[in-house]
Formats: sequence, C-alpha cells, structure tokens
Amino acid sequence: MLEWGGGMTDEGKKGWRLGQMPKGGPAVGTDVPGGKKALVVKIDVDQFDEIRNRAISENTSMAEQIRNLLQWGMDSLDEVTK
Repeated sequence: MLEWGGGMTDEGKKGWRLGQMPKGGPAVGTDVPGGKKALVVKIDVDQFDEIRNRAISENTSMAEQIRNLLQWGMDSLDEVTK
C-alpha cells in the first residue's frame, strides 16, 4: 500500500492505486512529501517502451526521464512563443 501523507484522503489513496485522479478536478495534482506534486498519466505502450528504454540506457528512473522530457517540451514551447 502506498503511503503518501500530504493530507491525501483515503478516497484519494484508493483512486491513486487504481490510476484515477483524486477528486479536485483537472490540473490539481496531489501534494506529496518534499514540496512536490504527483499526478497520474496514462501513455500508450509505444511511448512507455521508448521512455523505459531511454531510462535503461541512461541508467535513470522512468520518473527522471519523464521530468526531462517535460522540461525539454516546455523549453521548446518557450522558444516558439518568444
């Protein structure tokens, strides 16, 4: 069982385990220890495999790879909107 703390309700914990967004609406996320937010993201199998292979080849976690990809995407959007 995942123990997140951060004030997550029992209903939110159950939803988290089932891959569902806790109540609160879109773009809210869930507070987790360390001053961070967590969210559930569903991706297709091909994307998952691509990210997993990258994580393995670079000896990092899936989470690190996803954070990097998000940052690169946000940076490229910044370049487009300048």
